[in-house]
Amino acid sequence: MLCIFLIAFVHSLSIGVADLNVDPIYYNVSILTRLDGGSAQNRYEGFVGIDVMVKNSTKKITIFASDLNLFAQRSWLLRKTTGRRISVVKATRNKKSSTPDELTIFLTHTLWLGEVYTLYMYFQGALNRPQKFGYFSVRYNTPVPHFYAITHMEPVYARYVFPCFDQPHFRTKFHLQMIHNKQYVALSNMPVAEKKAYPLLENYEMTIFEDSPPLPTHMMMWALHSLENVLNGSTNGSEGAEIAVWARPNLTDQLHYVLEVTPELFSTCESRFGQPLLSGKSGKFDIVVLPEYSDQRSSLGLLFIGEDEMGPSYASQEILHENLATLVVRQWFGRLVSLEDLSSAWVRNGINYYLAIQVVAMGHQDLRHNMSRLLSIRLKLMERDSLPKTRELTAHLRGHVHRELRHSKMCLLTHMLCMAIGEKAFYDGIKNFFKHYANMTVSPKILWQEIQQAGRRALHLPLSLQLGTVMQSWFQQPGYPLITVLRDDLNKTVTLRQQRYIQTSGMGMESKSCWWLPIMYITKTHRVPQTEWLGCHKNSPELRMLELRNIFEAPDEWFLVNTEVAAPIRVYYDLQNWRLLTVALRENFTQVPEVSRAALLDDALHLSWAGYLPYGVTLDLMRYLQNETSHLVWQTATSSLEKLHSIMHLTTGYRIFKLYMKQLVGPPFKEVLKTMSSLDNRPLLKPKSLGTESISSLGAMLYRLACQFDIQECMTDALNKFKEAMTSGSTATIPEGLRGTVLCIGIRHGAEEFWLMVRDMYRQTHEETEKRVLLNSLSCTTEYWALRKLLLWALDRKVVPRSLTVGLLASVLKGYLGYYLGKQFLVESMDQILRRFNSMAIFSILKPFVETVTSTEELNTLEELFREKLSESLQSHIGDLMESAYDQVNWRKYQYYELLLAIRNYTIDNLE
Repeated sequence: MLCIFLIAFVHSLSIGVADLNVDPIYYNVSILTRLDGGSAQNRYEGFVGIDVMVKNSTKKITIFASDLNLFAQRSWLLRKTTGRRISVVKATRNKKSSTPDELTIFLTHTLWLGEVYTLYMYFQGALNRPQKFGYFSVRYNTPVPHFYAITHMEPVYARYVFPCFDQPHFRTKFHLQMIHNKQYVALSNMPVAEKKAYPLLENYEMTIFEDSPPLPTHMMMWALHSLENVLNGSTNGSEGAEIAVWARPNLTDQLHYVLEVTPELFSTCESRFGQPLLSGKSGKFDIVVLPEYSDQRSSLGLLFIGEDEMGPSYASQEILHENLATLVVRQWFGRLVSLEDLSSAWVRNGINYYLAIQVVAMGHQDLRHNMSRLLSIRLKLMERDSLPKTRELTAHLRGHVHRELRHSKMCLLTHMLCMAIGEKAFYDGIKNFFKHYANMTVSPKILWQEIQQAGRRALHLPLSLQLGTVMQSWFQQPGYPLITVLRDDLNKTVTLRQQRYIQTSGMGMESKSCWWLPIMYITKTHRVPQTEWLGCHKNSPELRMLELRNIFEAPDEWFLVNTEVAAPIRVYYDLQNWRLLTVALRENFTQVPEVSRAALLDDALHLSWAGYLPYGVTLDLMRYLQNETSHLVWQTATSSLEKLHSIMHLTTGYRIFKLYMKQLVGPPFKEVLKTMSSLDNRPLLKPKSLGTESISSLGAMLYRLACQFDIQECMTDALNKFKEAMTSGSTATIPEGLRGTVLCIGIRHGAEEFWLMVRDMYRQTHEETEKRVLLNSLSCTTEYWALRKLLLWALDRKVVPRSLTVGLLASVLKGYLGYYLGKQFLVESMDQILRRFNSMAIFSILKPFVETVTSTEELNTLEELFREKLSESLQSHIGDLMESAYDQVNWRKYQYYELLLAIRNYTIDNLE
């Protein structure tokens, strides 16, 4: 009777301890996958032969395997030199081990030092994994049910696919054979070497792939699908590779953009990183566009992206461009050079994110693109990372919020290094890193060393400064610094001190935290940025400050820190310097760099929110905005003003806030209206840059703000445009940048029949960007029945796609009536939500409800509902979001009246 041992399913991310007695040197993997129905559907089986080199004589081998059926009598070893067979006595799992995936195989004979043996193991596994890792299948309808099966092996999921030495420092050649029904196409990292019929099963064939170069197990990828090869092309690098795009035919038009930009991305990366990706012979790159897939994966020769990334609009193309760039960059830092410790994969991912933004900017030939994207990332990161309970980057938390925080913060820290030592030195370090460590597995510390050496060669880095120490100061503690700047005009000095910045109003906290960071600064008379380093000496507080001497030539010179947003910090000047900067912006705002103006307003608004800076100072600083011509600056200010609006519109002070916004937005909007009239209502200038969210032109942004706060000229223009669109039965008559605003105003002030017309337009269009605009505009209605219907739609996948659900809920909750209806709806529908959606979807659905909390009563009600209905795991994830709610409640408690008083003083003439 066969001795069967089953490795129980344990979802663990522990890498485990390497077998010190043997090293793997070659894998021969055969996989038989059944996706064609029958009793074996959604299962696979296979055989793996692993050549191992013996380093120490032993009678046992430790390997990794999880959630697989393994059979002792179908596992054995052969000695290479003699062909002698060695049987398996037993295989056991060490219950005391921190890694339950470790499997110790005991042998009948000793494996001798220096000899090579082949370990053969038969295995079986299931494809129906709801967690979507390892080797799993996905069903999609077209309308007949279709399936595909793909792998996701990083960080330690190869052990869930086949028995292996699943550790990142092992780079091994792989030979893969896939046996499958002929209706499917098999793809892997390598080109196909041969296809032939499989005689043991009818209508099955075997796809045999070329041997791979040495790879870690987590970089193995393959796919089995029935998609079509819709487009083909080739890369532009020094060693060309064929590109094949696989997708459903209806996406072909959108995918021409993929084929257009991908060769350029490879060429730009090769030039930027100074290292060819391929060596010796041409390769291939298969881009597989998958239905019902929300992830992005890439490894040697194979890229997976989801259909939701596709779209014909300029915005969706820009998102796709950046995502493709991230996957292509990973071919260098991830495949060419891989990490020896995948628990720090977030470091690699954040660096790749930054490099991808730079690569896209080079393609645009627009230097403002990367700063626009980095500023957008900064806005979100600084908000999240300033809350009291945020965790350090090295904390191993599974929540989506922490994962996103790591990704964004590492991106900004990479930018900090680049700015501190200069772009040329930074990329010299990157090039040397790839040159010296190509096809190797290393630690991120090696990258810091290469960048450090390049910085010192360029004389841009002090000899006593260690970049490894700098980065650890950011990795091992939460949050980021608030830099307090104190002028001494008499002695012409500036003193800078640091402390942790906590945003939540009324929660001042003493902290011994400190960071190593570059202080880049300019003055009124010295516009070339100078760089000094602020140190972190936790046991010597006096060494955590920096004194700059002979800075000013005159007492009226302003001083600006963190030029070009070099570091993720907030800067708190003394009142004298705030006054000087305010005067400078009013006199000639262009004397302060554009990105620095955006950061200055962002800092001022957030410092006032947290109670550090009086709102009167901030409103005085913002007066100059009436002359500001930068979309980037307006976008930054609007982000904070919208947050204030989300609270103020529910209070008795809204009339005063609304009057302030009219005064701020009115003058520049009227200039925009003049420009629109001169262009005969043609669309406004197209956006110069787009990021992960659609970024409107300055004119479209001001138009939206003007209508939002009921400026009469905007309301009249919007209603005229809406009437014209309804008469023609098409939104095409409305300029694209204004479409959402015009539809919203028209529905809010129009008849019921117009809501129904826009609803029908939503049902008829298939383009997701247009569906989003139409759906969100429907939420502007003031009719109870219509808002109630939209809330029900949000949970109905047949009416509202998953990708539009969160946006719809957020739009409904923005309105006064929708806000209260939404809260009631959540209580009524919580059980239904928990039954129908997985944890990630539940998190997304609850997010808009948490973000609109503004009072203690609402907060207590929501907390009670979550305690009653949610599991502990979900409560933990939602807890990250609840901190933002606490922050808003505290602001309303401590800062609300100060803002009202500051606005009354600012608008006193109008109030009279």
